[in-house]
Amino acid sequence: FILLETDRQRIAKDLHDTSLQNLTGIVHKVELASMYINQDPIRAKMELSIITDSIKEIINEIRDTIFELRPMSFDDLGFRELLDSYLEKIKKNQNIKIVFDKYCLNINEQSVLIFVFRVIKECISNSIKHSRCDEIRILIDDSDEKNLYLEVTDNGTGFDVEEKNLEKNKHFGLIIMRERVKLMQGIIEMTSNENGTRVHIRIPITN
Repeated sequence: FILLETDRQRIAKDLHDTSLQNLTGIVHKVELASMYINQDPIRAKMELSIITDSIKEIINEIRDTIFELRPMSFDDLGFRELLDSYLEKIKKNQNIKIVFDKYCLNINEQSVLIFVFRVIKECISNSIKHSRCDEIRILIDDSDEKNLYLEVTDNGTGFDVEEKNLEKNKHFGLIIMRERVKLMQGIIEMTSNENGTRVHIRIPITN
């Protein structure tokens, strides 16, 4: 329940910091466009075009939030397709190179797939927000049939990964990720320096 409450608070903060503020900005843009309708119709059309693009971005942001809130199902697209779609979106919007060092995932258990997806998403989100990296590397490997290994590394500037300092530095997503790993009875190691950040996770595979 503590994990769910922390997740809920983080999502609420994300909504406030992104979608809500962007909607407030759109209100001002609409007011500006209305001033130009009679005086400068061409300028008004330009402003409305910008508003349309902004609304589309907010719709995508809200969809991402809904995706976080609802249970995920990979039945329609498949896990790899869904993951690749997410990574392509990141590469396009953030101009970041994302490559797989290894991809071997034979597990079909829904809870594990959700775990893997959310860990990768959180690691990438953290890299984008805090490291100013331009390359992210991912490893997913369950080939030994005993453990699932998951690793995400970036070439950014690094940050303080000491657990006592994560909350102080507002790395709430990483705190939640640590808790998720514990729930999966796994082990997480995070290292970070001026050459980048590495998150390595091992969780046991139950047969």
